[in-house]
Amino acid sequence: MGGVLVLWVSVVAVSWAIIDGDGALAFPALYYVYNLVVGVAVILFFRGRQATEKVLIFSFVAALLLSLLGVIVDLGSASRVTGWFNNPNQLGYFSLLSIAIVAVASRFSLSSPVAMVGILSGLIAAMAASSLAVWGGVALLSIAYLVANAKGIGGFLKGVVAIMATMVLVLVIDVSQQGALLGNVEARLDRAPVKVAEVVQERRYDRVFAHPEYWFLGAGEAHQSHDRFGEYAGAEVHSSLGTLLLAYGLGPLILFLVMLGIILVRSPVAVGLVLLGVMFYSLTHMGLRFTPFWIFLVAVYIFHVDRKDRRSVGDGALPSVGVGRMLMKAGG
Repeated sequence: MGGVLVLWVSVVAVSWAIIDGDGALAFPALYYVYNLVVGVAVILFFRGRQATEKVLIFSFVAALLLSLLGVIVDLGSASRVTGWFNNPNQLGYFSLLSIAIVAVASRFSLSSPVAMVGILSGLIAAMAASSLAVWGGVALLSIAYLVANAKGIGGFLKGVVAIMATMVLVLVIDVSQQGALLGNVEARLDRAPVKVAEVVQERRYDRVFAHPEYWFLGAGEAHQSHDRFGEYAGAEVHSSLGTLLLAYGLGPLILFLVMLGIILVRSPVAVGLVLLGVMFYSLTHMGLRFTPFWIFLVAVYIFHVDRKDRRSVGDGALPSVGVGRMLMKAGG
């Protein structure tokens, strides 16, 4: 299914490049092709190997710690922190996805010191990014942890301790930065009503609704110019689903939603909540070009969806069969 999605996107992009005589219209398809290659590479690398979870957890925890260093350095320099990234939204999305990958790879364990260090680092970076969409995703991910660990008093107490530890760490960092962290959070929350009221225009959903003629075959992802979209020209559509519909048509959008539906139906409730949290961000941002998103989908499929082969996953090895179905259903 993922391969069909990438093929469809590529055909639409190349077709518009030929029609308009502009190769730039074909360029966005390269993001999808690249992420498909990365997804396949991740699956092939982990096929038959032991300690799959540990590799992913350690890799993304290391990345989160490096990102947190950039956040600490950047705190207080601006109203929204960027860390080592180009803008706050990139920092927030990376933090959300990295937390999600660590969560699904560790199976929401609260007993793994390495995983918890990564989660705490990501939460602080997500707060510092001051992105309302990221905070919404983090809220759903937090609920997912509670659901996954609500199996007795022990799990409940671990959850309480984890929450308290997070709050203490946030306060310590905030005090060390003269209140910069919580100050950014407060300023962003003050703007929340305005952001919600203007979401249709600000995120360019108005362009999607104003041009239903592109819903079947798509308009391509590049050149959001006046001659194509009139008064609705300007920045790209800040929505993964909106972009798929306007740029590539109903076909890719339906394929993508079916792929997510398969994951939701076959996953535990907690994993489904994490997926919804990630997609919550994508309602107001274009997140399909970001490679960790596709790695996240692959991780969900490996550890939580492919139940037929879970006997191999249980001891840290990737299932050695069903790779074709992985590629089709994991979207990468």
